Amino acid sequence: MLKWLSNFIQSRKNKEAEQRRILAEFVEAHRKTVDDYRIRFRTAPYGFWGHAVGTFSNVMDERWEFNADYTGKVIELGPFGGERGETLFEWKEVADFTIACKVTEWPYEADEDAEEMEPEEWELIRYDFRMTPTDSGEIIAMYQVFGDETIQKGFWLSAEPLMYRDRW
Repeated sequence: MLKWLSNFIQSRKNKEAEQRRILAEFVEAHRKTVDDYRIRFRTAPYGFWGHAVGTFSNVMDERWEFNADYTGKVIELGPFGGERGETLFEWKEVADFTIACKVTEWPYEADEDAEEMEPEEWELIRYDFRMTPTDSGEIIAMYQVFGDETIQKGFWLSAEPLMYRDRW
């Protein structure tokens, strides 16, 4: 009984620390401007990104990583953080606010019953940043932009725009 209580208390402390980190990250993100993001991510969206949907990302989310070695991954999180799948991709810089991406491994490719897939083609992705309202306030989010300057609701494989995160 004492071990259970100790584990419960430690779990609660970890959860509170994570909530403090998320709040600090949210406050720091509000100090930045859209122009700050445009300067920092002009050539590429290096780093960690997640859904820009406010508190709903605590229930379901996607974690995006754009690595310096031009690889990346998208981790789909299901209800309350359960990992549902991981998509691996390669990316390259093309121009300011433009990258090209291609999927290298889908989550279901590991299944024995999965059919052989054709190699993915490079997909050109133009992106930009704008203030985005959420249930927890306005944040700066990254959106995909099309040739006619219309902005997609999401970003490439994601139905939602992405917000920068310092880490996971």
